[in-house]
Amino acid sequence: MNGVAAVELPSARTLKGRALPVVALRPLLVVVIAKCALNFAFADRYGWQRDELYYAVAGRHLQGGYVEFPPVTALFSALARVVFGWSLVGFRAFAILAGAATIVLAALVARELGGGRRAQVIAAVAVAFSPLLVATNGLFQPVSFDQKRVASAVGEGTMAIAFVHQYLRDAEARSEHA
Repeated sequence: MNGVAAVELPSARTLKGRALPVVALRPLLVVVIAKCALNFAFADRYGWQRDELYYAVAGRHLQGGYVEFPPVTALFSALARVVFGWSLVGFRAFAILAGAATIVLAALVARELGGGRRAQVIAAVAVAFSPLLVATNGLFQPVSFDQKRVASAVGEGTMAIAFVHQYLRDAEARSEHA
């Protein structure tokens, strides 16, 4: 043998040979419902924000791309107008639901990293009630839809770092035993 040992990285479904923890479904739902309730409670308090008017009009004139924001923003705007009419609360519902998806994604990233119920709930609460996300998910803005994509990329990067760390630790342990 040439001294190079075959190394098996843990799969996405196991961590150190163990099955991943169960998703903390009930507490996660409580956090998501509380965050959505908070955003919906204030969704009609201050009227239309000027950028929201721009996105509402963009939803009436769909194009393949926009300089200022991704096309999905205008598509959600058009869908909100079809489903809810010109309701401000209905218009903002898509941003609020995107915030809810970001909370779930944060809890799932904690789970993928081996976090049990407590870690998943802490991650969900930290994301749900961070001042930045509470404020941005209350308005229909592209940033609400980008947060989910950014959280996904951060989660994937964190997982890659965790796998490299585990690989290096295992390689060090093998070299000590050799």
